[in-house]
Amino acid sequence: MSKIKSKWAIVRLMVFFAILVFTYHIGQLLWGIIAIVIVFWIFMLCDCLQRNTDDFPSKGIMIN
Repeated sequence: MSKIKSKWAIVRLMVFFAILVFTYHIGQLLWGIIAIVIVFWIFMLCDCLQRNTDDFPSKGIMIN
């Protein structure tokens, strides 16, 4: 393998690993967002299940 080809192979490997690291961090961010959404949904579900049916807002806007 010539010197130029070996340099380009090293550059390709560096780009490949940079893309790999970048996508790993993006994936971690997305899993974090998904975890926050699931925890929020569970808390809202628990809140709704513990409420009395009279505590929920009635349909539409009530005008006095």
